[in-house]
Amino acid sequence: METFYPKGMGRLICCLLLIILVSPGLVEAAPDPIITIVTTARPEGTSQIGEIAVNGVPVIRMRAGTTHYSSIERAEIVAARLRQLGERARYCLPGIIGDAVVVKTGEDLIVTVDAKTATLNGCSRTELALAWVDNLRSAFAGTPQSARETVRSRGREGTQVGIASWYGPGFHGRGTASGETFDQNALTAAHRTLPFGTVVLVTSQNNGRQVLVRINDRGPWMKDRVIDLSRAAAKEIGLTAFGIAPVTIEVIN
Repeated sequence: METFYPKGMGRLICCLLLIILVSPGLVEAAPDPIITIVTTARPEGTSQIGEIAVNGVPVIRMRAGTTHYSSIERAEIVAARLRQLGERARYCLPGIIGDAVVVKTGEDLIVTVDAKTATLNGCSRTELALAWVDNLRSAFAGTPQSARETVRSRGREGTQVGIASWYGPGFHGRGTASGETFDQNALTAAHRTLPFGTVVLVTSQNNGRQVLVRINDRGPWMKDRVIDLSRAAAKEIGLTAFGIAPVTIEVIN
């Protein structure tokens, strides 16, 4: 015998069934990522390396300490931040806080990339930040992830290609268009249109070297140039010796 429901009752029953099926008690929650630290001695035996792993996958090797923390203590601090962030860490990106190159998720700091650790890894701070971001995203996602692909997919301002120049000693200590004081030793740059505070990845087309910079000034005003780097940023990509070079600019955040 066919059963008839009042008008709208069938839809209500379907909704109730759907709520029951997706209720928290019936859906198995994803396990929290397992964050571990492996301590190993460096070959010369003078210090230790703190290797942070996510679900058994190495993501960050802390090879140097700071004035206040050893390399192992730094690794423990980063591990604690990752445990607190949980799955949110998979959305991390490289960035700049003050004058420091960092890896962060939103406004939450994960790790600061210091120059000594970068040197011991045989790369620049920017290159190490990009490598750590890819490691973290891949470990948390369970599949290879690329921060560069994330940058390209955003398409906020598009990728720019053009000539970069740099400015330094003659402007050091002067005011910038953003109101900040220009510091030739900070990783900053001038751009005609990008909002102040925007972080971009600048890649030299001559040698492939990369640097992260924060936009805090306007310029350059020569028609054939797209970005004016601080002296420190220019040095990172080998620009100071030549003055100008073709570059690719990608918006990070």
